[in-house]
Amino acid sequence: MEYQVTLRIVLLKPPNGVLYCLQDDNGRFVSTTMSTGDDIVFEFQAVVKPNQRTKKPNFTGPFARGTPSKRFFYINIGQSAGQKDTPWQRRAKVC
Repeated sequence: MEYQVTLRIVLLKPPNGVLYCLQDDNGRFVSTTMSTGDDIVFEFQAVVKPNQRTKKPNFTGPFARGTPSKRFFYINIGQSAGQKDTPWQRRAKVC
């Protein structure tokens, strides 16, 4: 059985003036947001179903990365999110 769920990733008070976004499975930047120093919230849909081997939850959808037993989501930061005028260049792996 599968379920559609809404997932929420909250960045608590990220540095001001830095660009953040979700990265989908095609490498596209989604929900690009410039930080003002306040919390940033990313909400997105995923499908969750049991992993056939382990029976643990397996998240799928355009933002799910990795193998079924080790799923994660990417938040791109600064240059990795398309910002040109910043020294920041990171990608956070949210497990």
